[in-house]
Amino acid sequence: MLKFVFALFSVFIVGSAYAQIIVADNIKVSVTDKSAAIAREKALDQAHILAFEKLMKDNFPDYQNTQVPHDAILGMVLGFSIEREKSTSKNYTALLSFQFDGSKVTSWLQNQSSDEDVKKTASSQKGQLLQLFVRYDSLNEWTKIKNVLETSPQVNHIKYLTISPKEAEVSVVCSGSQDQLRKSFDTKGISVSPKDGKWEVSYKPPTQVGK
Repeated sequence: MLKFVFALFSVFIVGSAYAQIIVADNIKVSVTDKSAAIAREKALDQAHILAFEKLMKDNFPDYQNTQVPHDAILGMVLGFSIEREKSTSKNYTALLSFQFDGSKVTSWLQNQSSDEDVKKTASSQKGQLLQLFVRYDSLNEWTKIKNVLETSPQVNHIKYLTISPKEAEVSVVCSGSQDQLRKSFDTKGISVSPKDGKWEVSYKPPTQVGK
């Protein structure tokens, strides 16, 4: 159970909507490289990472050592301001303040918690953990894919991480080999394509099954 400290969020009114903002300030960076421009670019990338680390340490200490992809951090940043900066021919030094989208941060942490739960389940059941990225064109297609996942004897555990009108991300724990599971899905009209460590899953019209 995540213990989110919502009291630490600064709440701002934007029009009639409310945005939860978490501030990470006093972020110091200093980078030396071939030119000041290159040093500045690298320093700003570094500052995003340092700001997120400070946010975790100050607000979610239980998760401060969690590894976060750089693009995921960028997606949670609402903006940043440079309080002070100084450049020489090869060095860039700055003090920055970052504003993070609180709802995106907590959503990301919830997904991380779900992933950890699934990993523990996979370990306890001695099964394989697979990440499925599911694409579909309609609710009917999603229902058919979901039904295959939930009725497959090789799927021992399912965790729905995200679901949108056209795609979903799902973690499953399965028994047997991945090839066996792929063939099982194929006979039921579900196409599976491994990509970047995940499985891309989609529905195949009945006329294509077995081709």
